[in-house]
Amino acid sequence: MTENDMLKITSRRGSSQVWPHYFLTTNKLRAKCRYCGLIYTAGSKNGTGHLIRHMNVCKHRPESDQRSMDEFLNKPNAPEQYTYNYDERTAELSRMIIQTEEPFLLAEHNAFNKYIKKNQPEHKPTGRKTVRSNAMKQYCELKQKLISDFANMTCRFN
Repeated sequence: MTENDMLKITSRRGSSQVWPHYFLTTNKLRAKCRYCGLIYTAGSKNGTGHLIRHMNVCKHRPESDQRSMDEFLNKPNAPEQYTYNYDERTAELSRMIIQTEEPFLLAEHNAFNKYIKKNQPEHKPTGRKTVRSNAMKQYCELKQKLISDFANMTCRFN
């Protein structure tokens, strides 16, 4: 049985929490463990108890994708204290606004600034003119890089 024969099951309301850990065959009678490849019955009359038990003891299953904050902070190689760099953040904000094709006025929107302030207490609101000037600076830098890349090529362009 190949993975092409399997369907990826997504979690939906009322279904078991085991399905993200298994592939379901196309005829939906068998479930294959994503980690060790063991195959179990998956008919609706069989329930999911055996799948839960296997998921709890599977030796190939990774621990947890998420770590607690205590584990992160207590590591000896934890990163240095984070410092907020206003210039980097405004440049990144300009890049985000360009990529999402939002108006520059988004930077001054009260709801947007409240959201950012909740996630980064050191945030200082950025004006639309600052965002625009950063965007134009980034545009000019990319344009010059593109011109220099084309200048170094030996072929011709129309």
